[in-house]
Amino acid sequence: MAMPKKAQINKVLKAIEKREKAGEIVGTRIEIDLETLSGVLKYNLCKNIAQIKREKGLKNSELSTLMGVDDAVASKIIHYRVARISIERILLGLENLLNNLGLKGPIKNLNNAFESISEIKLKKRA
Repeated sequence: MAMPKKAQINKVLKAIEKREKAGEIVGTRIEIDLETLSGVLKYNLCKNIAQIKREKGLKNSELSTLMGVDDAVASKIIHYRVARISIERILLGLENLLNNLGLKGPIKNLNNAFESISEIKLKKRA
């Protein structure tokens, strides 16, 4: 089987991004409880890490090195399989990633993590 062309890959990535913006969870088997505050926060942290990986064109091994975690943990994070990984560990990995890439301060999408939490809680109260 031949490797898909770059245009095909970009088309799929754009379709995924469009689905995510519409609120759909796109990925493999997700092990996060999105009914809890911690679950929503974990999801958004993982989403930010996966986005940085994609935008910077990082390999999994490069990502794990920059995050300061082993390859298995990095793989679990980018595939949203973090039920047994603490928020602190994911956040520390994101912080290491940002520092090692020379990105200063929080990335703008991280604010969305907290906005999403608020929206979910407000919807449940209504």
